[in-house]
Amino acid sequence: MPTAQSQKSRVPLGDASARTNQDVSGVATPGLKPPHQAQKTMSWEEAEKAAMAVFNAEQPASKDVPRNPQSEQSQMNGAQQDAAKAKPAAAEKTKKRKSSSSTGASTDTGSAASKKRKAEQSLEEDIANYTQDLNDRFDPDGPWGPMDESCQKVRGRLTRLFDNDIMTKTAFCDAIGVSSHSLRGFLTNKGTMGGQGSSTYDNAWVWFKQRELAGLKMPDAKRRKQKIADQQAKDKGTATPSGKAPAKDLGLPDISDIELPGEGGDVVACFDNCDEVRRKINAHMKIPGVTAAQFCRDLFAQLSEPETGAIQSSTLTRFRNAKGPVAGAKSIVYYTAYVYFEKLRIAQGRPKTEHRKRMEEAWGVSGMRRDADDNTRFLTCGNERPWVDEFGKFHFGHR
Repeated sequence: MPTAQSQKSRVPLGDASARTNQDVSGVATPGLKPPHQAQKTMSWEEAEKAAMAVFNAEQPASKDVPRNPQSEQSQMNGAQQDAAKAKPAAAEKTKKRKSSSSTGASTDTGSAASKKRKAEQSLEEDIANYTQDLNDRFDPDGPWGPMDESCQKVRGRLTRLFDNDIMTKTAFCDAIGVSSHSLRGFLTNKGTMGGQGSSTYDNAWVWFKQRELAGLKMPDAKRRKQKIADQQAKDKGTATPSGKAPAKDLGLPDISDIELPGEGGDVVACFDNCDEVRRKINAHMKIPGVTAAQFCRDLFAQLSEPETGAIQSSTLTRFRNAKGPVAGAKSIVYYTAYVYFEKLRIAQGRPKTEHRKRMEEAWGVSGMRRDADDNTRFLTCGNERPWVDEFGKFHFGHR
């Protein structure tokens, strides 16, 4: 440190100008040049050269190395050796990529083959797979949470199940553990939640939910049979312009030219009870290409003096879900279905069934009455009760 004697006395600094103009040449500051030496004015060219000099000074010193051909040849040989070593590795990588690509193609081929095998699976195998017992995988006792389908939707599922001939009603009752009476009562209910207290509703919902969780879809037997019939018609050259099999190939002859006695006033005598007509309807609905909507139109065409604009599919469903010789006798479906199937019998040349002959004996020429059904009330005396025999005839008294 400089001593106090070596320092010159300074005048007080009044402002920045005085500080700048003050002579500090006598004050020694280690590592710093005096201001009068550092404030030398430099041109732009000089400043650029000085900056370049500082930059070059910071770079490592480079010296010119004389060319050595032997060293260069050695380096080239080393590079060639490295390239030769790299070739097998590159070839190995290419081989792995090809192998991976081949494996992916094999996987895709296997997936396509799996889909083809699934598509070629027979209808019987699909039905057996769908109706298999899943209680060991999904406990029917739950818990299952809230029921997310209405009674009407479950009834629709059941109708499709039976129409596609996937299960009989008896087999389904055994599968879900309910009686045929419970199933019939649930099917005859109406409305969105009609039958919500039925055990059939609960158990059927669980049965369908099991298959939904297992990823099983209900086979559309009618559609698949229709496709087979359409393809056979195309092969024979008998397909319609739309590519469909004609009605005759489905066992449905033309009945437009057939007229029954009493058809003009819609008073054809009926010689089948309601259960027999239902049996015929259920069998008819399993024919490929037959839909509920088309069948309702076919039934409506049998009326000469219709009182309604159409026959609704809901009316058909209610009749089909009823049970009993006279259950649904007042329904328009009963009359029109009888007329339709009688025309089919005549067109196909089939003889009368034993049931038909016995009905003619029981009712005579008038046929079964259509003004009373299972909901008709009668006024009786004492302890008499009305009952119905197998031919649909009402009796009063004790059975």
